[in-house]
Amino acid sequence: MSRRERRAKEKQEQEEEHAKKAEQLQRGWLEREKYKRDESQICLTCRFWVQLREGRCRRYPPSVKSGPTNRIDMWVFPEVTHDQWCGEWQPLSNKDGYDAVAAPIDEDEEE
Repeated sequence: MSRRERRAKEKQEQEEEHAKKAEQLQRGWLEREKYKRDESQICLTCRFWVQLREGRCRRYPPSVKSGPTNRIDMWVFPEVTHDQWCGEWQPLSNKDGYDAVAAPIDEDEEE
């Protein structure tokens, strides 16, 4: 193989590699855009968020909180602030138009 042929082959390989990287970058950008989060999807606008003295997320059942002696002291929902977010956000109203906000909570539940 002559020197000119080697250079042409190397140039072609470089161009193919560049095109491959550009395609990968474009695909990665499209994937990120696909999963881009709406900035309004925060705890304050979520159907599972309940505000007491601090906010509580009620998406899942409460978890056990143990005291210093490792005995179960209470069951608690995660404390969150109004401006936090997660991947489980749902709008305040469900598809049937009923208000999905939780009913008032007993103060006994508070720590």
